[in-house]
Amino acid sequence: MNNLQDKSAYVSGAGKGIGRAIVLALLKEGVNVTGLTRTSSDLDSIADFSKSCTGKFLGIPGDIADETAVEKSIEQTVQEFGGLDFLINNAGIGIIKPIQDMSIKDWDDTMNINMRGTFLATHFSLPHMMEAKDGTIINIASIAGKRGFAGGAAYSASKFAMLGFTEALMLDIRQYNIRVLSICPGSVATHFHTGEAMNKEKGHVLTPEDCAETVLYALRLPQSATAHQIELRITNP
Repeated sequence: MNNLQDKSAYVSGAGKGIGRAIVLALLKEGVNVTGLTRTSSDLDSIADFSKSCTGKFLGIPGDIADETAVEKSIEQTVQEFGGLDFLINNAGIGIIKPIQDMSIKDWDDTMNINMRGTFLATHFSLPHMMEAKDGTIINIASIAGKRGFAGGAAYSASKFAMLGFTEALMLDIRQYNIRVLSICPGSVATHFHTGEAMNKEKGHVLTPEDCAETVLYALRLPQSATAHQIELRITNP
């Protein structure tokens, strides 16, 4: 089992929901974490939390779809923590509209954040992991990346793309001892999901903390093993 203490991680979409829960869980395990998000106040609250943790926190405000911002934040991570062990591609948006009502901007925004951002963070992280011949990349996908739903054309397309990207990336870099996997949650009770999931009682809906625990499980596996794709569903919906 991998010891996570003093490892370093980069988490996109770190300010709210699943991303925030992942950052907090990693900090409690002693992982040094860079969190990228667009809202500075979200980073401030995580920084306050980190004071009681063994892991250090580096909060960077920025847009995951911005090439310069992502490149600089990855370099800051390596300089601050001496390397990069884990990349968690979590940033994502969901614009839920029938395709006939969706604007070109809606489509582009979804693809830019959900897939361009995933590519950029991976692209700039890989040289450091390849040099170290070590690392883990986790892409937070969705059950919607395996099955479409009404109104979800852009979101599902982006998550289907993420699963294809994950599969190809794993084959490209496995010889460098880098693990690549996806986690596909069902509906999670977060600000992101404004529908039925938000109204269910605790114990009958997935929480951000469930997703964070799944990330920890994957990271703790021996480096020689990986759970390549994890579907996360509620036991008793």
